[in-house]
Amino acid sequence: MLSTPWLAAIEEYIEDQILCGLRAMVRVCNNTKEDNELLLRYYDQLKKDRFSPLMGARLPLSVLLKLYTSEPTGWALAAALTLATTEDAKSRLIAALYQINDKGWTGLRVLGGDFPESVGAALALATTQEDRSKFVIALCQVDNNNWTGIMALAYDAPELVNSALALATTQDHKSKFVAALCQANSNNWTGIKVLAQYASKSVNVALALATTQEDRSKFVIALCQVDNNNWTGIRSLGRYAPESVNSALAFATTAEDKAKIIAALCQVTSDNWTGIRSVGVHAPKSFNTVLAFATTVEDKSKILTALCQIDSEGEAGLKVLLD
Repeated sequence: MLSTPWLAAIEEYIEDQILCGLRAMVRVCNNTKEDNELLLRYYDQLKKDRFSPLMGARLPLSVLLKLYTSEPTGWALAAALTLATTEDAKSRLIAALYQINDKGWTGLRVLGGDFPESVGAALALATTQEDRSKFVIALCQVDNNNWTGIMALAYDAPELVNSALALATTQDHKSKFVAALCQANSNNWTGIKVLAQYASKSVNVALALATTQEDRSKFVIALCQVDNNNWTGIRSLGRYAPESVNSALAFATTAEDKAKIIAALCQVTSDNWTGIRSVGVHAPKSFNTVLAFATTVEDKSKILTALCQIDSEGEAGLKVLLD
């Protein structure tokens, strides 16, 4: 085993020099003799070249996992992915990806931010129900800015959102994802709105997770959420994921929910467009479905007012629809 001075010197160097100047606690403990010898072998290279992803790829998983800090770096996780070849190693790496730092980011979120192309390989590690559950929880983790992991994934790696949502194989998992997708961030964007804008092909997959009335009602509320630019979720769907509008509208099965949707579609945005106008222009196949929601005099009046709303260019919504 390495002597205490050698271990202390290596730990100090790693802490002071490697991780872009971050002053973080490095855990190098309970090493095997072989692990300690590897650390010693790389010590001179560390001093000369710093610790690069290429060097990290040469270290065994057992050593890499001991170099994690309170704020793990994406390259270390990406390098470790190539080394996780046994079930035990995969579970240990998943545990690291499940860890939360002081920003409220999980290791999976850090990996997605730094190396989004590696997230697919990380998700593929989850072959047991226990590991899938850990990833679902990680993807639903809310950070200090009220962003969830699934929101961040839609932004960083939209092509992987469906793979992430496929981890939800139980009702509990599905409900967790629905709650995360209804979470509003610091800009008052919900997860379903983020999906609409950045991962529109995943919106129907996300909506299909709502198999209970409670979860459907959560989506209705999220679709009516008004962001900082006065855009509602349903307007975002109409603009960026028009093929998903009918699926979303189908969740409004009560008079109360339908009234909420109508109010949201009559919301005026910063460009003086309403949601009903956006649906008419971008999702015309859903327009009649929306009109059918208005069964009271009050709701019909709201829609008529919205259709007569004058936009920033001086045109009424009704004229644009007729054109």
